[in-house]
Amino acid sequence: MNSIYIHQPNLFPWLGMIQRMYSSDIFVVLDNVQFTQYGFQNRFFLKDANGEMRLTIPLKKGQHKVAINKIQMSDSAFRKKIFESILHNYSNTMNFKNHIDNIERILFPESDLLCDVSLGYIDYIIDYLDLNTDVILASNLNLFSEDKVERISEILNMFSKPDESNYWIAGSGSLKYLDDNSNGIIDNAHIKTIRDFYEASCPIYRQKYMKIGFLPRLSSLDALFNLKRDELLNLLYNYHHTHVEPSLK
Repeated sequence: MNSIYIHQPNLFPWLGMIQRMYSSDIFVVLDNVQFTQYGFQNRFFLKDANGEMRLTIPLKKGQHKVAINKIQMSDSAFRKKIFESILHNYSNTMNFKNHIDNIERILFPESDLLCDVSLGYIDYIIDYLDLNTDVILASNLNLFSEDKVERISEILNMFSKPDESNYWIAGSGSLKYLDDNSNGIIDNAHIKTIRDFYEASCPIYRQKYMKIGFLPRLSSLDALFNLKRDELLNLLYNYHHTHVEPSLK
């Protein structure tokens, strides 16, 4: 079995994205597509005593229609505030001391590129969990198509293996590409599609401030700080086997 996951680099992504990485043999990071304003490429959620806390890395002005891997962060003052928020809300969690120095390093790279923060965290998660996932930047591929659907098909064809069952792990955000696939371009990739619905069904795990309830769409940083490594791996394993709903194409 050969599974392929394709997604933009989000900032400290939520647990569902980590689960897809866990389930994939190949993760193609769409770092060369246009940055999306008001999305999760420069913001994420953590938890405080009042509930969800949205944190955003401000960007330099005037970056319109710029590829994600070219987006520049503003000065580090706001990132320092983000780091202080992490310290304040997670310093007494089980795994805080094991991760906080690395999270600080990731949050303050040598460059001012937002993508370096996102990719640094992806690399850290894969190393920490010892995942057998190959991370490939789309900017390093010779992709010819500018059309979104054709680009997906091109990537799937590039990494599918003729002697294995090939799967595209497609989240709900990818369903629009299948809806736009009226000419059958993606079908021609000879790949089966696993559609998932993680957004609505994040498994419950131990969080702080449980009196206000479990919050399902927090950054994976929350689980990283609150759970032991084996607990996190078990959560990802059960996430996969409980919540993936396959649909063969």
